[in-house]
Amino acid sequence: MNFTYLKTVDLFGNIVSTEDTDVVSVIVRDDSTYQYIEDLKGKTYSTIDTRNQYVDQTLDNIKEENNEDINLKYYSGVEKLVNALYDENVDCIVINE
Repeated sequence: MNFTYLKTVDLFGNIVSTEDTDVVSVIVRDDSTYQYIEDLKGKTYSTIDTRNQYVDQTLDNIKEENNEDINLKYYSGVEKLVNALYDENVDCIVINE
């Protein structure tokens, strides 16, 4: 091993975070007119049927922000979820990336 490699490994060891992060996205079709969460008021949301606390929290936040109950459909896998979006059975996908 050379000195540069060891210094680089040492540098990244000092700055890389060990904290886990979760990113929850609300995904719409490219050809939709939706730009903001408010645009989805009254629309149909979808997610994977396995419970995820971060998705649940995001949906609760959307309910509060839009002051509405969300029409939510659950799908048993990502392929079915995406197909529902492209087949226009739902207006958006909420997923923990």
